[in-house]
Amino acid sequence: MKTRWFLTLLMMALGSTLAMASADEPVRDGPVPVIKTGGFRLHESTLQKLTQKVAQIRFFAAANGYNTERVFLADMGVSSGQYRFFVYNLRNDSLEMAGLVSHGIGSNSATGKLRFSNEAGSYQTSLGKYAIGQSYQGKFGLAFKLNGLDQTNSRAYERAVVLHANDCVPNEEIAPLGVCESLGCPIVSRDMLAKLQPLISKTSNKTLLWIYE
Repeated sequence: MKTRWFLTLLMMALGSTLAMASADEPVRDGPVPVIKTGGFRLHESTLQKLTQKVAQIRFFAAANGYNTERVFLADMGVSSGQYRFFVYNLRNDSLEMAGLVSHGIGSNSATGKLRFSNEAGSYQTSLGKYAIGQSYQGKFGLAFKLNGLDQTNSRAYERAVVLHANDCVPNEEIAPLGVCESLGCPIVSRDMLAKLQPLISKTSNKTLLWIYE
């Protein structure tokens, strides 16, 4: 009888100890974001992707002589009516701007999942890293030439894929509606492009734009 009582007390003590140890265990639910979002409300999955891409593009920019102060990123996994174009400050790890950006009309599909292509005439967005080149005045006003740096966007220059603005892209989120589509160019609002211009122009090293899904 004494032995049974002792075993019961021992099991209760062990159970209490295990419960306390379990409560102290840290929750592991993926990478912990270190980004200062500047008041922009982003979905957790969007923020986690952004965190991962920033770590990669920071190294790429430094290793290849690109602008190491700021980078631009566009997440095509987010609907076009939500903020998915980001200006990121690598020096202080902060999200400085967030806005809307279009995708190519050819990227639309019956399933709603975007398609991507590097082919001329596809009118699809090309994923990959771009070096932002010279500015010029085009059909839609100020525009910046884009040089594709990956196999997935190597034909961007010959396809005349450029960064420009259009009145059909507003400043604020409009989800569940989407913004206008392009022929493959990333189009931002006119106010956004006006803010991007000095950031692009003031640095001697080219600024990177990474379009990902």
